[in-house]
Amino acid sequence: MPFAQMQYIEIEQDNFETEMFNYQNWISSSLIPCFFDDDLQPPRKRNQEEDAPTRILNASTLGKYVGKVINLIRHKFPHHPDYAGLKSDEVPAWWSRDRKSFETECSDSHRRMAGSEYFVGQMETRPLYSDNIFIGYDGGKGQLHKDWQGSDHFHAAN
Repeated sequence: MPFAQMQYIEIEQDNFETEMFNYQNWISSSLIPCFFDDDLQPPRKRNQEEDAPTRILNASTLGKYVGKVINLIRHKFPHHPDYAGLKSDEVPAWWSRDRKSFETECSDSHRRMAGSEYFVGQMETRPLYSDNIFIGYDGGKGQLHKDWQGSDHFHAAN
């Protein structure tokens, strides 16, 4: 059912926690690709990437998604008892209590399911700029330093 059609009766009393628990179980046992489309499918690969594995969302990112759903429900049903007495940036006690175990379950599940078609984690990293020059901190003395290529640079104190 679309979120817009959700009714309060579905989450009244402790049904909210139960529904979110079921949602978390589904998420933790699913391989959700990064940059997924509306059908939770990975983006279309370019020719040179056809054999490349699909990167899936890691546990902490999935935890953030669950948090966003909890906030969406808060905006739709602000008077739910699970939000009583909470500040605008606080979450229900059950989510604070369960988030770490949810993320652990996601990590464990992904480790079991990931293989040659999927991988969890960061893409290969590369420098933001290929010509970065590091000029060491001189404590404000304005001393001459050598960069990693051996060129002289003057670091002026302000």
